[in-house]
Amino acid sequence: MRSIKNKKGILGIDVVKSFMIGILALAIIAIAIVIIMNALDISSLTPASSGSASNETLLSVNETGSFFANSIRNSVVCSVFEVRNATTPITIASGNYTVNNCLISYSAPEDSSFNNSLWNVSYTYTYDDFEGVDEVIANTSQGVTDFFSNAPTFFVLLGVVVIILIISIVVISVNNFGTTGGKSYEGI
Repeated sequence: MRSIKNKKGILGIDVVKSFMIGILALAIIAIAIVIIMNALDISSLTPASSGSASNETLLSVNETGSFFANSIRNSVVCSVFEVRNATTPITIASGNYTVNNCLISYSAPEDSSFNNSLWNVSYTYTYDDFEGVDEVIANTSQGVTDFFSNAPTFFVLLGVVVIILIISIVVISVNNFGTTGGKSYEGI
């Protein structure tokens, strides 16, 4: 095998191997981060807080419903334990309303006098303290989704770059093959 005296501009196999191992390591780390971020369980990261509201007045409760004041809290879960008419101290029977988490709405008109009236609602609620964690996980998931929606473009560009590199390496190798200054075997 002939040795090459001038190695300027020649990309050795060791450099290529090191580069590919580095790219592979970065890809594995990126995949691990994506898997970890998507597998995070928000309930394990944020402590749940709780509270209660007594006689919270809701304006004009009807079939569409009315949200409780604490419905704006992060990952809130509400449980109603008493509903009263705000103008008279009459308890509103559970057949007159439905509760969907922190939304109460008038239903099953057992007594239509409660429709479109003021209600006092007493309830308990639990919620997550740290609102920012949900947004971080949602942004990470959305970022991964956006990245992979553009992946075909990245792969095409990467393929073009790889083809250009292969052609360049072949051209350099062919040019250097004929100009190594080796012995001539003419006339043997």
